[in-house]
Amino acid sequence: LQVSDRHYQLILSPDINQPRPRYQWFYFELSNNEADVNYTFEIINYSKGTSMFSHGMQPVMFSVTEAVRGKPAWKRAGSSISYCRNTFCRNDFKDHTDTRHALFFVSVYGSVRAPCRCVLYSISFSLHATLERHLTTRKRRLFVRCDKLCTTLAGNEVPLLTITASGTREQIEARQIAVLCARVHPGESNSSWVMHGVIDVLMSEEDKAVHLRNQYVFKIIPMLNIDGVVNGSHRCSLAGVDLNRTWDRPSPELHPPIFHTKAIVQYMVDVLGKKPFVFIDLHGHSQHFNECDYFSLSNCRFSITREKESSGRVTLWRQFGVTRSYTIESTYAGFNTGPRKGFQVNIEDLLEIGNQLCKALKQLMYIGANWSLV
Repeated sequence: LQVSDRHYQLILSPDINQPRPRYQWFYFELSNNEADVNYTFEIINYSKGTSMFSHGMQPVMFSVTEAVRGKPAWKRAGSSISYCRNTFCRNDFKDHTDTRHALFFVSVYGSVRAPCRCVLYSISFSLHATLERHLTTRKRRLFVRCDKLCTTLAGNEVPLLTITASGTREQIEARQIAVLCARVHPGESNSSWVMHGVIDVLMSEEDKAVHLRNQYVFKIIPMLNIDGVVNGSHRCSLAGVDLNRTWDRPSPELHPPIFHTKAIVQYMVDVLGKKPFVFIDLHGHSQHFNECDYFSLSNCRFSITREKESSGRVTLWRQFGVTRSYTIESTYAGFNTGPRKGFQVNIEDLLEIGNQLCKALKQLMYIGANWSLV
């Protein structure tokens, strides 16, 4: 909605098939704009009461012109940013206590740009291109295979990536199994960049990568909720369901990615007689700084709420006894501690988190072999 010459109000679309819609992310393109002129945008129907936009986070913007010139295409931009409650209310909503919030920001555009909340990670240009690149340039002494985990409600194939070192059947069966997944919530594209960093390391010739492949068989589902990504949802699947609340009793018809991922774990336990050594579920977090590991003492509540009982992390621990079952959350905003304190997160940071996760998995093998209770 154009309010004035260079002032626009935008209304977010909700997740699909939601009885109580969620409005949490944005991505739009600006064209036919004047160069070096201030444009003001108001996104008027955010559903969350708080946001990292209130703590210094800027929108992420993509410039096609700068990308063609070889310059960094994604960068933070925007000024006069505010996030506050407003009076917007849907006409079809009887509950008028269901308030909305507005994001307000000003930006100067020198070329065509596409603003969004977090750096995108699409299926065709990111996931498929990454898998194809690694599968066509595989190294010696490396076993890598990409299978179809399942077909989604919309007919999309969910890839299952297996990475380990080449070897005899006995050598491979003697290795521990690591199950890694990401993007169960489609709006959390930062989790895909972390997984991208993990895959890049595991497919490399670095010493730690060679060591990890000799110690583990990696089962990786890089994008669980492909339907949600394709259809622009933030949290839910095509059926309007939060898939990370279906792990306890997933339906093969309504929740096929979760059902088949859990079936693989069930096969490991019942047929192979070996439960996963570690399960890691990569997420994004909209209201925290830094990288949040839920085995970090400072970030733990030491309780399991009812809504989390059906999450992947809790279900694999309770039903299969996977004690090293972790959720790792990546910030949308930036860092308030460590060497990157005061900086907003970028693609290089997320890839480095994936690199450091691989380093942690290497160390975890030695810790697990000498585990003792103090």
